[in-house]
Amino acid sequence: MSSANKIFTSLMAGAAVGAVVGLLFAPKPGKVTRRFVGIRARQLTGEYVGSLKQRMQRRSGVGVVEESTNGHVSGAG
Repeated sequence: MSSANKIFTSLMAGAAVGAVVGLLFAPKPGKVTRRFVGIRARQLTGEYVGSLKQRMQRRSGVGVVEESTNGHVSGAG
């Protein structure tokens, strides 16, 4: 495993531990916290998928990536 992979893995593990500890000591009730986590997870997943699509299109030379007014990513070409 390269040092870059070790660093990334360590950062992800630290983030996961921090998230769990934060949830355990959260001042909000469980239902509110679960809803917040679900909404934020969907947002992050959408951002990651959009970013990944853009990178893949740039590498493959499929076309120019444009973002429409509603925030969805679409490829031209």
